[in-house]
Amino acid sequence: MLGHAFKISIKILPRSYYDVIMSIDWLEAHNPMEVDWKQKWLSFDYLDERTVLQRINPNLVKCEMINKSKLSTLVRQDKL
Repeated sequence: MLGHAFKISIKILPRSYYDVIMSIDWLEAHNPMEVDWKQKWLSFDYLDERTVLQRINPNLVKCEMINKSKLSTLVRQDKL
């Protein structure tokens, strides 16, 4: 991510409106961190240096809302 290498398990999602979705476990592993939700960046110490991850999709206007049924289908198909 942005020139930084992280060892993580990921799933590729068929969604173009997210840069990446980070799990709560990943966030906890890099705790503490600073987050600016409005500017969409987070900053934390990684390998003894300050790392900043910034949103790369500037055209994100809205995210598609899905219902419980669609979510269940995606989970069954292992797409989440």
